[in-house]
Amino acid sequence: GFCQGVESALEGLGYSDDGFYLRLLRTATMLISRSQPTSETTVLCQIVVQKVANRSVPVSLRVEACKLVWAITSTCQITDGSHLRDAMEKVIEFMKEFNGERGQPLNLKVQEAAGGCLVGIAACLRHNPISLDHQTIDVFMGSIYKTMPLRDQAAKFTSLVLTAMWSLCFVDEPALLRAGLIVIVMDVMSAYTNSAEIQEKSCAVLAKLASSENIQITLSIVETDGITHIVRALGAFPSNKGVTSQASRA
Repeated sequence: GFCQGVESALEGLGYSDDGFYLRLLRTATMLISRSQPTSETTVLCQIVVQKVANRSVPVSLRVEACKLVWAITSTCQITDGSHLRDAMEKVIEFMKEFNGERGQPLNLKVQEAAGGCLVGIAACLRHNPISLDHQTIDVFMGSIYKTMPLRDQAAKFTSLVLTAMWSLCFVDEPALLRAGLIVIVMDVMSAYTNSAEIQEKSCAVLAKLASSENIQITLSIVETDGITHIVRALGAFPSNKGVTSQASRA
């Protein structure tokens, strides 16, 4: 099948013509995003994740491999918790490698591809929850702050991570709260006041947290000026259905 052909071809990734593998990965991503998931895609995902983690593979190809993992996980077909944990750890490691923390310059393309992967993996985890490691959470939350000075350039990445965090609230909300989720959402809302998409997704996270009706969570949202941020979002985008819907739920 197609997936088996891609698997065989990927054995030489990083050791021969980069142009060929770039086209292969992009074609695979396009076809998988348009087709029904099969059991073969689960195996392919495991193989591609290893390529994301392989530092001998050119960064441009690792980014495309990341996008392929994003396409596969977006189907929510990966159900094995250990596979999902492994994928998350390797994607997070790739994100950390290029978030400006380890001597490498901040690479926004890497951050966006890894952020997209997190969206897909988090969606899978909603149906197959695992406990979240605090170091893993710290990396993607930290990357939000590292990219924040870029403002509009980093808006896509920030939006992706917010989407992932919303899904992860269904997986291990206490771990996210311990890592400072509420404060991070407030900081994001302050930094991206001109982005309706980010305001909407921030309000969606707050709405999810508030839905638990936990008095401590509600107090934390109030104490960190959550009400003020929500009202500002409504004032800035009164005709945006996404913002008004999520803000009213929050």
